[in-house]
Amino acid sequence: MSKIKKSLHSTQIQQLQSKIIKYNFLFPIVSIIVLSIILMILFFSYAEKFKENSINDLEQDLLAKNKLMLQHRVDNLVSDIKNIDKLTKQKTKQDLKYRVNNMFTFIDNLYKSNKNKSDKEIKEIILQVLHSQTYNNGRGYFFAYNRTSGIVQTHAMQKMVGKNVKNLKNQNSNITVYQRNEKVLNNKDQEGYFSLYFPKPNNPNKLMEKIDFIKYNKRLNWVIGTGEYVEDIKHKLEKAVLKRVMVKLYGKNGYFWILDSTGKLLANPLDKKDIGKNILNLHDSKQNFFIKCMVKQAKTNSKQFCEYEWLNPVTHKVEPKLGYARYFKNWNWIVGSGIYKDDIKRDIDIAKLKMGDKLQHFYKIILVIVLVSIIIALLFSYFLSKILKNIFIDYKQNFETLLSDAIEDNRKKDQVLQQQSKMAQMGEMIGAIAHQWRQPLNAITTSIQNLKYDYKDGNLKDEKFIDKFIEQNKQTIKFMSKTIDDFRGFFRVEKEKQKFSIQESTKSVADMLNAQLQNYNITLSINNDEFIYNGLQSEYQQVILNLINNAKDALIENNIKEPMIIIEIDSIKQMICVIDNAGGVPEEILNRVFEPYFTTKEQGKGTGMGLYMSKMIIEDNMQGSLTVENINNGAKFCIDLSKDK
Repeated sequence: MSKIKKSLHSTQIQQLQSKIIKYNFLFPIVSIIVLSIILMILFFSYAEKFKENSINDLEQDLLAKNKLMLQHRVDNLVSDIKNIDKLTKQKTKQDLKYRVNNMFTFIDNLYKSNKNKSDKEIKEIILQVLHSQTYNNGRGYFFAYNRTSGIVQTHAMQKMVGKNVKNLKNQNSNITVYQRNEKVLNNKDQEGYFSLYFPKPNNPNKLMEKIDFIKYNKRLNWVIGTGEYVEDIKHKLEKAVLKRVMVKLYGKNGYFWILDSTGKLLANPLDKKDIGKNILNLHDSKQNFFIKCMVKQAKTNSKQFCEYEWLNPVTHKVEPKLGYARYFKNWNWIVGSGIYKDDIKRDIDIAKLKMGDKLQHFYKIILVIVLVSIIIALLFSYFLSKILKNIFIDYKQNFETLLSDAIEDNRKKDQVLQQQSKMAQMGEMIGAIAHQWRQPLNAITTSIQNLKYDYKDGNLKDEKFIDKFIEQNKQTIKFMSKTIDDFRGFFRVEKEKQKFSIQESTKSVADMLNAQLQNYNITLSINNDEFIYNGLQSEYQQVILNLINNAKDALIENNIKEPMIIIEIDSIKQMICVIDNAGGVPEEILNRVFEPYFTTKEQGKGTGMGLYMSKMIIEDNMQGSLTVENINNGAKFCIDLSKDK
């Protein structure tokens, strides 16, 4: 009976195992089919929505891209004009200098080749050459005067010859032409450029802006020069640029046009008949005065577009159009271009067709993938059902052991990483605190050392003096304590930001250092600009403190006369700059000043961590930038807290 029961029990187990194997075989197949059908329905539904959204996004994207492309084209043309204007003026100056230097070479050669002639004879030859040498269709000429007497030796305007430049007043100035020229010649090469207003030889009654280059010839004791009239340079450039615009086309129907600020058309390759006419009041059929609109937008630099309807030169139909223009103030020009909306719409229609074809092709691929997946599932389900049970049993036995070992290994690794991170942060914090405490400790030491002299001077009997002494040192000690608190939480993510006044925060640091700076006769000034910033006030003050102290140390070390530190706050650019006149940072180390442990001070006087920690605070904690450059006779450290830096 027992054997029968065991046999029945064995049979039941076998039946149960058979059912499990059967279910293991059928369940994956049925699941894959059902899941595939559901996924296909969801996918096709999502694909249609995606197509609709993609088309909307495509329309917006293409419109935005075409607008941006139009802006870039106009901006680039204006930028090209600016560069041409700038480079031409630079080249003009170079040409002027080249011509004068060539004349000096000619004079030297003349002396060498005419040693048998007297000085007077050679000067006569030189005067003849100077008077006869003209260039640029007679616009350019040479002039010369005696540096000692000031008498003009030669000039294109004959009435100027024999006059004394010492008696000629410089236009818009109280000094004479001679005095101005002497300032220009006050350099090692005794040469230089200057601008002035002077009549043209062919129009002596009108003053015109001119660029001159002069150079002193010691042998002749003459100042020799030449120049170019700015208006001539400008007209030449304008003519070249307009000629270029008249042939500059892009795309299917893209072109540029140029107006002056009054609305007179200067260039339009597709409307040559209206060149020279005033088109300011031009409008479309809907009374959109689009020229006025673009002139206004250009002059205000709003970078906005003007919409109107105009004839498309390709389709020969009146179509909606977007216009964009920029103002070039130097030449009083309005430079613009436009795009037809229907061109963008045609591109969108083409893109829609391509997207539809791609989706249809993608649908076919998905169907094939689903069918192949079902077939593969049928083939593999049988074999998987055979080994599934054994794999599960083996996995269950080993899983807990493997999981326990893995958890223990990860726990040990986390401990090591946490300890390494903690030690690295602690080392940086200690180095930073040691550097930041040096200046406050010096301030306290100086105050204590001065007590003896204050006692002799009788100041210790003055209660206000005592209160001031205590308050100053309390502020210094309070700042030192606050430094510990701030640096202790330096690497914590949970530090909360708050809004604070840049002006007040900067001034509080300056007030704290006022006594030390006065001790070295250092003048510290802060402009009155102001802006509010949302950040970590104490860390910002640490950076300002470090920059002021570095400037102070440089001024003292270099023994600067009339030392000064200027702090400029720019609310528009969101910048704070600390400027000194300590001679600047040597160029060979300018790019290394923010490296950790790099210092130019003597051993024991600096750790090289101050600027490094300052840069970390500004860039990592305040999402700004800290830069340095040499200007004039000092260094300029700038903190940029703007969002578009």
